[in-house]
Amino acid sequence: MAGAVPGYRELSARFLDGAAEPDRAPVPDDLAARPKNLKASAYFLHATLAGVRRLQAVDWTGAEPPTDTHAFVFLIEFGREPKASGPGAERIRGSNVARTDPRCTEMVVVMAGYVRALGWSARGHFAGDAQVQTRAESQADTQVDIDRMAQRAGLVKALSGVLAMPFSKRGFRRGVVTADYPLEAELPIAPDASLDWPDESAYTGTGGTRPGFEDAELAQRTVRLGRYALERIKRVEQPTTLILRDEIRRAPKRADLFTRALAGDLS
Repeated sequence: MAGAVPGYRELSARFLDGAAEPDRAPVPDDLAARPKNLKASAYFLHATLAGVRRLQAVDWTGAEPPTDTHAFVFLIEFGREPKASGPGAERIRGSNVARTDPRCTEMVVVMAGYVRALGWSARGHFAGDAQVQTRAESQADTQVDIDRMAQRAGLVKALSGVLAMPFSKRGFRRGVVTADYPLEAELPIAPDASLDWPDESAYTGTGGTRPGFEDAELAQRTVRLGRYALERIKRVEQPTTLILRDEIRRAPKRADLFTRALAGDLS
């Protein structure tokens, strides 16, 4: 797993930066509405938490800070580990960093590209594993202090020198998109604030967020079986849904949904 990460990182690094669209999209003037759009996109791509930081000179690691004014920061939580005696444990256990870093690199590329498509300059930043990354690669992958950004955006808090995220006991990886796209910034977590669930409604997922009891439910199933009890579904030789195979037509490529979106058919 770790051997595949450098190649994936190198591929993603080619798309961290780029030219913004010359015409700007009609985004809301409300600076509080803009982060909601970015967060919705990140959560759709399975980010765990996301926040916004207004950039300061101290956030940059290079000599000359770019003209970017705001940063969109996100975390991706580690996946579950199989038990030491479970199937696949020798291939999976201990690889969470290697598995999560490619997801972070992919997300910073997608999110930075999205902001550039809106007409603002944007660059992605990600922190690779120091064990599989040279110093030169690390400097090329990020131009900001990512750990500081995550704290200042209100996503993590330092506990005894270790960064911890709210509502979770697992580890995580992080990514940042800096842009000259104005956004409403958020505050850091207060020093005396608890990282536990704030109330019962949050814990139960009222409003559609992931409930706190999800991990306890998942713990009752081994990792190899997955989240859902698909092994309980009755298997049959032929589909039970009526399929008239002679009437199935192949759609032309020009009718493909993604092709139509690129052509502007979907507005």
